[in-house]
Amino acid sequence: MIIPLRIDTHSEGNTPTEREIDVLNAQAKMLFEKDAAKAIQLAKNAFQLSVAGGYDKGKADSLFILCECNFAVSNFKSSIQKSDEALKIYKRLFLDKEIAECLKASGRALLRIGEYQKALAKFSAALPVYEKLNDKSGQISILNN
Repeated sequence: MIIPLRIDTHSEGNTPTEREIDVLNAQAKMLFEKDAAKAIQLAKNAFQLSVAGGYDKGKADSLFILCECNFAVSNFKSSIQKSDEALKIYKRLFLDKEIAECLKASGRALLRIGEYQKALAKFSAALPVYEKLNDKSGQISILNN
């Protein structure tokens, strides 16, 4: 069940809080497999609010959710584009888990459009990140592609 969220603004700057943006992204993430259109709208809203508030992690999270939503509706080229945009931000923020997830998502979409060498490059880049994190599940998911 999605709880309606009213975005309040700061009295000083009229920008949403990071927590409010995170809640929108969390709602979109929970919804993307059941209702991609609604999830896309929530993620786009979170992205716009993140841009307005200068919240880079919120922007990257929104882009990654849009990547997943586009994959779910077989819009693979858009999925790759959103993943690559999110990846740039996550790299700037040094968020290894998110970096690996973006690389994996992009690789999956590249496989779907027959870009096998590019997919292999993405998976090959993701594997050492998962190894660095000691994330066995992530390593297995990469090796399973």
